[in-house]
Amino acid sequence: DAAMREIIGYLPENAPLYGNLRVIESLRFMARMHDLHGGAMHLAVGRALECCRLAAVRDRLCGTLSKGY
Repeated sequence: DAAMREIIGYLPENAPLYGNLRVIESLRFMARMHDLHGGAMHLAVGRALECCRLAAVRDRLCGTLSKGY
């Protein structure tokens, strides 16, 4: 059911990330893809770092993260 998928979300086995980008770069890229800029982008990236507990790995390359991230 589409409504249920929207609630729970979906993440494939291999995350759709660019392995050569740092976590913070990837979050900023995704924010821009959602047409967020300036303060709105900063807030969204900060919220993602906090909610997903990514602050400690924000400068690591996405390709080096374990699947747990």
